[in-house]
Amino acid sequence: MNFPDPSQQPEASSFPAGNAFSTPAPAAQPDAPRSAPMRFHGDAGTYFGIWIVNLLLTIVTLGIYSAWAKVRKHRWFYGNTEVDGHVFEYHATGMQIFKGRLMALGVIIATAVAGVIHPLIQLVLLLGLLVAVPWLMNSAMRFRARVTSWRNVRFDFQGSYGKAAVVFLVMPFVGMLTLGLLMPMATRMAVRYTVNGHSWGGARFNVNPSLGQFYRAAGIALLPALAIGAVLLLLGTVVQMSIWHFLIMGVYLGFLVGTAYYAGHVLKLCVNDLSIEGGHTLRTDLSPWRHLWIVVSGLFATAFSLGLLYPWALVRRHRYVTQSITLHAAPGLDAFVSSHQDRPGSFASEYGEMEGLSGLAPL
Repeated sequence: MNFPDPSQQPEASSFPAGNAFSTPAPAAQPDAPRSAPMRFHGDAGTYFGIWIVNLLLTIVTLGIYSAWAKVRKHRWFYGNTEVDGHVFEYHATGMQIFKGRLMALGVIIATAVAGVIHPLIQLVLLLGLLVAVPWLMNSAMRFRARVTSWRNVRFDFQGSYGKAAVVFLVMPFVGMLTLGLLMPMATRMAVRYTVNGHSWGGARFNVNPSLGQFYRAAGIALLPALAIGAVLLLLGTVVQMSIWHFLIMGVYLGFLVGTAYYAGHVLKLCVNDLSIEGGHTLRTDLSPWRHLWIVVSGLFATAFSLGLLYPWALVRRHRYVTQSITLHAAPGLDAFVSSHQDRPGSFASEYGEMEGLSGLAPL
């Protein structure tokens, strides 16, 4: 950019004529609505190098480095995921995660020792851990949100113990008691609790897909599962082998295929229903069937390569899901960002060691 030389005086003709200086400048216009597709700039080759180094260092250090490996992984994926010209950032440190895992290890050791001392003590500890699950889930989601930012604006999560207990303990149990008939309802409750508890710079997320959409997704997911089971049972009859072997194989493969489809379908309907306070929305053109193929083929590729193609499978799915999503930003997004950006260094001082227990949660 070339700036004018202050030592040179402008010619008279360069000044506006008449009373042009008295004309008020037009008011600043709010930033216009726009659509911003998400982009992923990473590649499997680069991530393979990160992954293999993380794996080797984790083995050499007997698992200690896994906390720092997790940070490297998330920072790479976040730093290569871009929307509207800005990438996501992951602010957690390896020490934060390591402290959480030390606490988790302490709980496991205490439970094992209690079993040696007296089974009743072990049972009490296990029941106590079960009671703590809702709090641990809330803690883990809050930690994940608060160490994530976009455009230097933090995410957050707020939940309650009672609602988390219903979502993560009661409803899954009820779903199993009803042989899966209420699992779509349990999934919807978990999605609404998880998404609606999140915010970005104080702007709340909201999602409220209909229950019928979840049952439709579950019904479609059953079709490939039943088809695989039927084919394997027929094959077992033809080759006169034990039908039970094929039945078990069919149940396993059917569950794998059905789960992959169901996850993609639920992701699509939730993203398309999601809105952010201020009029911002997300939309996705993700295909559940394409998602099914990517997940299942990635699992088989990982298995047959003895794990070496795991980075490729992970990057492949992340790229597909990410690049299917578009942010539709309403007017005022830039002004909102300007007024909610973090102060440099504020996060470290305010949040440095608050969520060390997140390592206890299964997230």
